[in-house]
Amino acid sequence: RVVLHRHRRSSRFLRIKQIQYQRDHHSGGGPHVALAGIALPNDASVALHRKFGFTDVGIFDQYATKNGGYISSVWMQLRLPPSG
Repeated sequence: RVVLHRHRRSSRFLRIKQIQYQRDHHSGGGPHVALAGIALPNDASVALHRKFGFTDVGIFDQYATKNGGYISSVWMQLRLPPSG
């Protein structure tokens, strides 16, 4: 259980760094939207993305199977600031 807890912290840290990098290094000629697809339920990940300004785009409802059951995913986006 401790290993899983540390893994979650590491994943959260890496995601935060990735979002910060995308904001800081966005160039006007490249992609201007960051996307995230999150398998549900995952309240912690959805909250983390919302904290950084991601907004919901839509939900793919029961579109795939995992461990014998259907899963859904929420899709979120973050518009990156213009460069300069």
